[in-house]
Amino acid sequence: MSTTTENMSTETRLQCTRDSQLQSAPVEVEEEDESDISLWEKCVAHADEHNSWITGHYLEKSISLKINAVSTEWKIQSQIGREKNFRWEYEARSPYESSAVFNCVKVGGDEGPSEAVLKIYMQIPGPRRKHYQEVPYKRMRSHIRTEIEALERMKQLEASALGPQLLAHRRIKQGSKKWVPDGYVHFLLLEKLPGVPLSSEVYWTLSAQERADIRAAFKVSWEAMVNDLKISHHDTALRNLLWDQQHQKCYIVDYEGAEFLPEEGQPSTAVAQLEQPADRLPASPAPEDADTAPRPMTWTERKKCAAKYNMWIAGYYSCGSVMSFIIDGKRIEWEIVSQIGAEKNFLFEKDAQSPYESSAVFVCIRKCESSHPGEAVLKIHIQIPDPGAREGQTIPHAKAPPMVKSEIKALQRMRSLEDAPGPRLLAQSRNRQSSKQWVAAGYMCFLLMQKLPGTALQYDVYWSQPRHVQEEICAAFAKSFGKMLHLQIHHIDPALRNLLWDNIDKKWYVIRKVSESRLMLAAISLITRVVAFFHSLTLEAQRVMIFADGG
Repeated sequence: MSTTTENMSTETRLQCTRDSQLQSAPVEVEEEDESDISLWEKCVAHADEHNSWITGHYLEKSISLKINAVSTEWKIQSQIGREKNFRWEYEARSPYESSAVFNCVKVGGDEGPSEAVLKIYMQIPGPRRKHYQEVPYKRMRSHIRTEIEALERMKQLEASALGPQLLAHRRIKQGSKKWVPDGYVHFLLLEKLPGVPLSSEVYWTLSAQERADIRAAFKVSWEAMVNDLKISHHDTALRNLLWDQQHQKCYIVDYEGAEFLPEEGQPSTAVAQLEQPADRLPASPAPEDADTAPRPMTWTERKKCAAKYNMWIAGYYSCGSVMSFIIDGKRIEWEIVSQIGAEKNFLFEKDAQSPYESSAVFVCIRKCESSHPGEAVLKIHIQIPDPGAREGQTIPHAKAPPMVKSEIKALQRMRSLEDAPGPRLLAQSRNRQSSKQWVAAGYMCFLLMQKLPGTALQYDVYWSQPRHVQEEICAAFAKSFGKMLHLQIHHIDPALRNLLWDNIDKKWYVIRKVSESRLMLAAISLITRVVAFFHSLTLEAQRVMIFADGG
């Protein structure tokens, strides 16, 4: 044991010390308020319906926190965004948790700024739990500890141009009349940063020059986070960026899913893809910069980088890339403006079979005048190297796999219905990869689809809706599912993430991984007939027994 301790790096020992201090810190018990909860079950039902686990307790209330060992009082004023809870995720395990972010003002004490942001994590009951049946989780959750560590690193390096400063944090136990008696509640008081939160809707309404300014500022922040703080941010969504136009700064927030990098750093090209689209991954240095530019990455290094950052496709086709499709005999150019979700690859799946592939979905806009819609969705399938294969060792598959062909057939069938339950296929294109891409002569398949109205539903969004809205959603889904059966289409991935809900027209749209299989439908029909046959035999046997008893 002593030898292991001596071999520990200084950073590892400091990390262990900080973790021990966080875990062993004294935990206070929350003061009781008789008016908070009178009937626990009734309040659980209300919080469940309105997604107000934290908001119902702390909105307009005051919290005491110590900044530099000086007591301060903060009053919560308004909520930022919605609560995020992990109660209804099918893969979730106890403890179940909800988190919320609020604006607050200082009402007592001299230390700290006058305004701040308060982030609250709270343990909540699991599904179908009764009062006192939920086991309190007494240790600090790993993602909370990770966020505190990331924010502490910013404070040590004075990286105020990167993200918020951690002003204070406090952990308490819930009272006997709260959601989970003795369950944890954790408060993080953060610096309130200037600027506005970015989203796809906001970002793409800005001018090209301002978008370029945001990309340049984001590159500075990202490089500081990776190279100076050794932090890898895993939730790379626009909602986690704040744009301060006055000071030309881009702040990165929400570090609960971060990962700490080793001291040797990351490949120098990890950020290049976030700035402007390149023809290949990574870009080679110009000849005049050969003395100062970093060494170009080899194919194996590029493969490792793509696997780590899941950028098999985004490294080649990113925002700003232009592609052309022939629609109704006319060539129309489309520009990629944003990516929808993360890439999905079948390289590391246990049941994966060659060819291994990755797929990504993008939003694109039409670049020329045409009668077709101005926006569309582009889905790209591309063959990627086999696990462990070196350059040139993967056997190229010139033809797309059956799964892609089935998706094309299903999308083409959508055209036969006026009110289709999914997107229509506008155009498709197939090509082979060049010698400088992942698999020379391997397949690439591009599907240009109709951009549907509505929003993607997640578990937390669905369960936050009132009951009557949930009933409307279920009824619309049953209608869309019936239309798919009419088209002889069977969906192999019936997850909420593959559904779009149009709240205006009260319609469901089914997207992604749509498969057409007459053989499967025939098997289902056969099984249904067999079940009906045996059911009729059972009824006949029961009737004979009744007659026999009567005789």
